[in-house]
Amino acid sequence: MGCDIHGRVQYRYSPESSWFDGGPIENGRNYTLFSVLAGVRAYDDISISDPRGYPDDFVVDDNDDIELGYDDEKHKYWMGDHSHSWLMVDEIVNWPRWDESIHHGSTLKDNCRNFWLWLDWIRARNRPWGDSNIRIVFGFDS
Repeated sequence: MGCDIHGRVQYRYSPESSWFDGGPIENGRNYTLFSVLAGVRAYDDISISDPRGYPDDFVVDDNDDIELGYDDEKHKYWMGDHSHSWLMVDEIVNWPRWDESIHHGSTLKDNCRNFWLWLDWIRARNRPWGDSNIRIVFGFDS
């Protein structure tokens, strides 16, 4: 049985404005990425942050059926059942360990290439707000 990530990307216009939901995050299965984001399935001490739980101002769009836990009856979009957390995009982008070498000489960033492609797309699409006004909220299943 594997572990998957589930989550949402959220935006705000400025630090003073409210968050709004921007849709699902890139959710491929990459244990190196899971370790970097929250220490989940970690083989080394390589996490940006320990899981933080949901942010106090977590926004759920009323049009989406998002569950903050597991419920078979309402499984349209699930946030996972453990290690819930959130990271600002600027925290992710500015994390100093992305260029560290791991398995067979590749870097952490190389190993998380699909996530970085998605993240670059999110950043370009939402450039007016800046990286400090974009966050990802996520959880994992087992």
